[in-house]
Amino acid sequence: MTIEVASGRTTSGARIAFDAPADVRAALDRAGRTEDVRISPDGRRLALACYSESAIGLADVAVERTSSEEVEVAVTGFELLRGPGVREPHGVEFVTNDVVAVANRGGSVAFYSLPGEGSNGELLPWGDAAGAPEEGEGPGSVRVRWEATGERSIFVCNNWVDTVTRHVLGADGVLGPGEVVAHRRLELPDGVALSDDGRWLAVSSHDSSSVLVFAFPARGAQDEPACILRGAKCPHGLRFAFDDQRLLVADAAAPYVHVFEPDAGGWADAAYPSSSIRVLDDATFERRRRNRYEGGPKGIDVLAGDVLVLTCEGTPLAFFDLARATDDAARDLRLQYELHVLDERSDLEQVAADLRRELDAIRQGKAWKLLQPARATYARLRGLLGR
Repeated sequence: MTIEVASGRTTSGARIAFDAPADVRAALDRAGRTEDVRISPDGRRLALACYSESAIGLADVAVERTSSEEVEVAVTGFELLRGPGVREPHGVEFVTNDVVAVANRGGSVAFYSLPGEGSNGELLPWGDAAGAPEEGEGPGSVRVRWEATGERSIFVCNNWVDTVTRHVLGADGVLGPGEVVAHRRLELPDGVALSDDGRWLAVSSHDSSSVLVFAFPARGAQDEPACILRGAKCPHGLRFAFDDQRLLVADAAAPYVHVFEPDAGGWADAAYPSSSIRVLDDATFERRRRNRYEGGPKGIDVLAGDVLVLTCEGTPLAFFDLARATDDAARDLRLQYELHVLDERSDLEQVAADLRRELDAIRQGKAWKLLQPARATYARLRGLLGR
């Protein structure tokens, strides 16, 4: 696969202008800030995590390839669905064609039954998610895998505690307690993907501007990553594609989806993208760039084998024909990335210096001196408790 990177515009010839009625386009415009997109197992529906609306967007979609190999996409319906416990949804995944798992940053992981096509329904709670991460751990991404045993594994990125946990979802809809399958060197894990062959777990590490690929199954929570992927300023959504021979990474801080390729023996060492797909033009990117972490694509998936689907604020749905992309390497992307990382380090050092000054000022205050005995007692107790 070759990818065109065109300066200042989206990838020429690859973007698919989808058909949709006026009311569907108007409904899509109300999706707000979106963070994730997933395709149903039968390929007929798309689910969007509509963060700012505390809702799940449900789209009906159809894909056809003409005799001349042109891809045609139609979005025939779209509605925003709300339900109990849906608060700041950051990740979404289909468990079946009619059930979704939702990672709520403002809550926990929850499961919902979907209404039928074309209905104006709501999300109805499904199963028992008692084993889900606790509220406050910030679940931000969720993926489902059917195991050879017939069990369903639920993988959850827990943003605020820097872990990925695996839970077993029973046939009765009961979610078991989680085991930590990735933790080492994660800094705010924002997205997770498991290869189709089950050998590799990829996690986007927001604060380190890297994607960490772990061998799977994990031997323990402290396993080092097998591979570190650099080049995405703010890696977000991830998707293995083309029989696991590609890993697609949405860069929330740039108008690109980056493409990584494994070595002959699998994912090892460290690597930059083999190519990058420009998915947003300059105007669209800059319009949503409120800070250095925003503006670019957020959620991605692959429809019908080679149709890239993406979502982000201002572009709730966009489609690209990966088979029609052409190659035009953008060699300055590596330099842009490294400059971004250096700027991040400088910013962090400045934040640390500011915090030290604030702490020094607090220590000079009367309240700090009055509470000194209590702080000393607390410190001794922590030592006795081994914490």
